[in-house]
Amino acid sequence: MLHHIDTAWLYAYSSDGSHQKDTYYTVFVSGPRPQRDGQAVLAQISLSYLTTLSTFGAGALVHSYTPPFGGETQFHDYKYNSVSAPNAIAVTFALEARGAEAYALATLFVFA
Repeated sequence: MLHHIDTAWLYAYSSDGSHQKDTYYTVFVSGPRPQRDGQAVLAQISLSYLTTLSTFGAGALVHSYTPPFGGETQFHDYKYNSVSAPNAIAVTFALEARGAEAYALATLFVFA
């Protein structure tokens, strides 16, 4: 059952193709279970606005999630724009722009 939804907007701007700008946003998960146990989540991110200033562009991804025990699970490919985790205490989203201006909408679904 869905407990609640968190959303965030990310913004990145790079004036030329030789400089990449990265924006990261971390959401600390709260829900019906104790914080130390983590929560079941579905994290999604999507480009909502993109203006290119060159032949380059932008990309958005779920960068990582942190379980209650052990190290974080990281992703470095743009195919990870939707990630499910059985128990997470934090989720980090990333927006990367090169010669572009971009906005992305990050959504975190927390399940009971």
